[in-house]
Amino acid sequence: MRAIKPVVVETVARTARVARRTSGLRRYPKIAPGLPEPSRPISFIVVRFSDEYLHNIVLSECVQDPLNELVVVDNTAGLNFDTLALAVSSGIERTKHDLIAVVHEDVLFPSNWHSQFEASLAALESIDPLWALLGAVGWRSDGALCGQWSDPHRYENTFGNTPYEAVERLDEQLMILHRERLVDVDLLMPSIHHLGRDLPRIARQKSQLTYVVQAPTIHKFADAEGRRIRRSTDSSKLSDRDSLSYLAERACADDYIVRKWPEIGETDADFGKTWVRAGLDLDATWNVGDLDSPVILLARGGSGSRLLAAMASDVGVFLGNDQNRSGDALEMVPAVYQAIVERHRCPAPWQQAQVASRLRSSAARMLEHRGRTDELWGFKVPESLILVEDLLLAFPGARFVHMVRDPLATCLRRTHKTARLDNSTGRISMALAYDHCGIDRREILDDSPAMHMAYTTTHQLDLVENALGGLPESRVFEFRFEDLVESPQLCADRLTSWLGIERRDTDLADQIDLSRLQNPSAVYSDDVARRVEAVLQLVRDRLGYC
Repeated sequence: MRAIKPVVVETVARTARVARRTSGLRRYPKIAPGLPEPSRPISFIVVRFSDEYLHNIVLSECVQDPLNELVVVDNTAGLNFDTLALAVSSGIERTKHDLIAVVHEDVLFPSNWHSQFEASLAALESIDPLWALLGAVGWRSDGALCGQWSDPHRYENTFGNTPYEAVERLDEQLMILHRERLVDVDLLMPSIHHLGRDLPRIARQKSQLTYVVQAPTIHKFADAEGRRIRRSTDSSKLSDRDSLSYLAERACADDYIVRKWPEIGETDADFGKTWVRAGLDLDATWNVGDLDSPVILLARGGSGSRLLAAMASDVGVFLGNDQNRSGDALEMVPAVYQAIVERHRCPAPWQQAQVASRLRSSAARMLEHRGRTDELWGFKVPESLILVEDLLLAFPGARFVHMVRDPLATCLRRTHKTARLDNSTGRISMALAYDHCGIDRREILDDSPAMHMAYTTTHQLDLVENALGGLPESRVFEFRFEDLVESPQLCADRLTSWLGIERRDTDLADQIDLSRLQNPSAVYSDDVARRVEAVLQLVRDRLGYC
């Protein structure tokens, strides 16, 4: 075997010893020694998203072999490329070998992987030298999963006497192409999903086939801190798959692939469960009487918007049939989240064009189950601030209630999801905010959470000002959170007067927790506070907080 860095060899050996000690929790593939040394070089393309790269793929023996090439596409936190297709295409342009392996950062190849792969490849090429794509895991035409791999869910080896099998779809953890017959990557494909569905179908149109070969992988070996992933609950990426932000991004990818290949939606059970698309007729003309004119509540996430929803509800505005503790309209949340992805992360113009229809469709569904049809209706979703212009298109007669709070106080408290990198909505929001403020996106990785809040708050408040600044007072009602805390009944009376509805007695005072307001859950140094104050100076001046 060629010389490999001693540190890497020791690391791989150490992780293998740990694997043996915990084999009762997770089983790993083993490749028997004695196979001939590989002779065909491979260009490995890894799109680096997190530090999982350091504890998985980069430790692989074959990746460190000087015979091969490692092309790292830096897309940390999704800040450099909006989609996986764009990142992979960038990596392919930088490769030099005929064999090109696109591999996830959280894959670890076992020792002797390259020798095993080359032996399997030789067997396959004896019957199909013009293969299109190869992988370690895939799905046959009957929907059965096949290959050899270990992941936090299970270990599997479906191979018998033949070390290859034809498949219709590949798991994206490993996809291998040949330079002489590259399958073009669709650069309009959103998100990180479905390249393994799309590329084999493109190849099949040219009568080229896709296979899984016996070249086993260890998927999700360790997390970003190097801790072993023994079960699915140990992986933050797997846990995130239940989040609304992740599902919104996945729904956009599902929409795209089903529109491109309609037969997928008809034959694949996965697509019967698309969370937002299901039951929404985006092409319908909704004739609900007051669909055009909701009362839309706007407030920066983390600024006390729960009180805004409570006040609007108390004065008689219907805010949905299902709300969370913060008063967010859960029936509208999926549409808002997916619309954010469509507007800012979907290259296809048709996906961006359906944002308004998606918002209207969700609102119409919400109103179908409303009790009284004569009452005012509206909704609150804090992330709506990123979509104010789209809300105006979707609801041309909308009225907006905008609650502002001293941005300095908001930003020196706990962060909102739109100011965090642990979810797709936050990654989109933060990239947009730094671009808007003229700050290099790479600064996001070094800035404090308070600075993240400062830039995203500035961006979102500027979006509101730009979109609503020209509307008449009859359509925009703005007030301060501080006034609501001090005089809740007075604020409620002003709101009912502006809405033109009958005054009600409210009990908002009982919902105001002064101890919570006076004791923020996050505390920052004086230096950070000064930096945040400097960033917020213009927007605070505009709002009258200086």
